[in-house]
Amino acid sequence: MKAYKDYRESLMKRLKDPKEAAAYINAASETGEQEDLLVAIRNVVASHGNVQQIAQRAHIPRTHLYSMFGKKGNPEIGTVNRLLPVLGLRFAVAPV
Repeated sequence: MKAYKDYRESLMKRLKDPKEAAAYINAASETGEQEDLLVAIRNVVASHGNVQQIAQRAHIPRTHLYSMFGKKGNPEIGTVNRLLPVLGLRFAVAPV
């Protein structure tokens, strides 16, 4: 299982960089699957470490942050807009 651990550690390190995180989330959004996008955002949140601090800075209850990116999560756009700046990101729309 070492290969997985190395990959996960490497991914978490790279996702701390806002440019890497944005590219990662954008790539996940291109699949058209909501679950892929939620997993990508969840991984970016995890890369920043302390979820409690992230939730506080975004003014989102910690339990809500966990549930909105779970398997049945369905975060509202307003909540995502409060979360992204804490991660060094912003919501944007681009032409197809």
